[in-house]
Amino acid sequence: MIPVDRLAHCHLVLLALLALGSGGACKEKLSLGANCLTARQACAGKSCGDVCSACSEGSLATPDIAGTCGADGVCAVAAPTCGQVDGGASAGCGKTGAATGQLTGQTITVAGQTRTYALSVPTGYSGITPLALVLVWHGANIDGNLARTLFNLESKSNGAAIYVYPDGVAAGGWDVSSGSADFQLFEELVRSMSSAYCIDPNRIFSTGHSTGAVMTNTLGCTYGDVLRAIAPASGTPPGTGGGATCTGKVGALIAHGENDPMIPLSQGEATRDFWIAQNGCTTETATWTPEPACVEYQGCQPDLPVVWCVHDGGHAWPSLTYGCDADGGICIDGGSAIWAFFSSFH
Repeated sequence: MIPVDRLAHCHLVLLALLALGSGGACKEKLSLGANCLTARQACAGKSCGDVCSACSEGSLATPDIAGTCGADGVCAVAAPTCGQVDGGASAGCGKTGAATGQLTGQTITVAGQTRTYALSVPTGYSGITPLALVLVWHGANIDGNLARTLFNLESKSNGAAIYVYPDGVAAGGWDVSSGSADFQLFEELVRSMSSAYCIDPNRIFSTGHSTGAVMTNTLGCTYGDVLRAIAPASGTPPGTGGGATCTGKVGALIAHGENDPMIPLSQGEATRDFWIAQNGCTTETATWTPEPACVEYQGCQPDLPVVWCVHDGGHAWPSLTYGCDADGGICIDGGSAIWAFFSSFH
């Protein structure tokens, strides 16, 4: 959160610039001008070559960006080179004709079995700019399409991500044993999406609730060389008692309800402690700016943050509309918090 005195300083500087007829914005860490998008946010949902404008960071002498979107999805002054991106992009980049919008009843064959999933691709998808890929794992007794509605993730990402909502086979949840059909489903979905769509392989994420959070935690440990970060809500740590040995490492945002009667808060704390140890963090915390109800652990290994979010709800997806105490307790917009976390990775 920007201190009040700093906000006041920015406001005064901005007024001075406007008085001089300048359209510039206050060049603090965050711009307070009318044009407050970052260079990457300014190109979310746009195609290579589209006109864009963004605030630059730096001194007051640094002008804001007025330019075009490049093939890397970043707004820049320099003329872009459009076409298939070499490196930092999947095999699907440059392909045309891929389906967009909200797609239900999608199928994929895994271990000789037809599996289903829901898919959401931004309507402005160009096939040129690599997008993030987010796999979303539902809890028990619901399916991927219902999770899509309940979790409300897509509206937060402004066209910067493709979302996949797999359907489980068993009503109780996901098989997190080594080499399971559900693990193979994860592998095949990543492979299929990367082939059909333009995906940034450095921005593949996983989130889920309840048994879907258990799945997400285990995937983060098993596929840390594929996933960049995870966001489990109301889950348990990987392995028995959190004693798993992981492959690679991931950033982690952990959310849990303080009054969860099904998976107690102690399991969320065990999950948090697992990722703190995995990522070499200290026990010192600081308020996490995107969601002040959350804290970020300090001293973690580079690019491996751990964020801990506790809300007053029970065993529900963190939301401002349900799952929180009616007495004005701590509520968290899970969709906003999770996308803010995922979008911090570049």
